[in-house]
Amino acid sequence: MGGAFANGVMFHSRGQEDTHGTMHIGTTVIPTALAVAEWKKSSGKDLLAAIIAGYEVAAAIGKELTPLTTPRGFRASPIYGSLVRQSPPGSFSG
Repeated sequence: MGGAFANGVMFHSRGQEDTHGTMHIGTTVIPTALAVAEWKKSSGKDLLAAIIAGYEVAAAIGKELTPLTTPRGFRASPIYGSLVRQSPPGSFSG
C-alpha cells in the first residue's frame, strides 16, 4: 500500500484538495481507491464507484461530526480520514 501513501502525499503537497465543510475528501479517498483498484486489477467503472462511495461516506461523516470537532481545534481530515479510507476498499469487495 505504499502507492496509496505516495499518492496521498502527492495530492496534499500539490494542493489538490477539494473541500466539503472542513474535510479534504479527495486527498483521503482517491489515493486509497487507486491503490486498491490497481492491486485488484479493477475496471475504471469499479474505481469510479469506489471513489463515489468514499465521497458519500465522507460527506455523511463530515456533515454530522466536523461541527463538533473543528471548533475545538481538531482537523477533520486526519480524524475522520481513517474511517473514510475504509469505504473504497470495501466497495471493491462487492
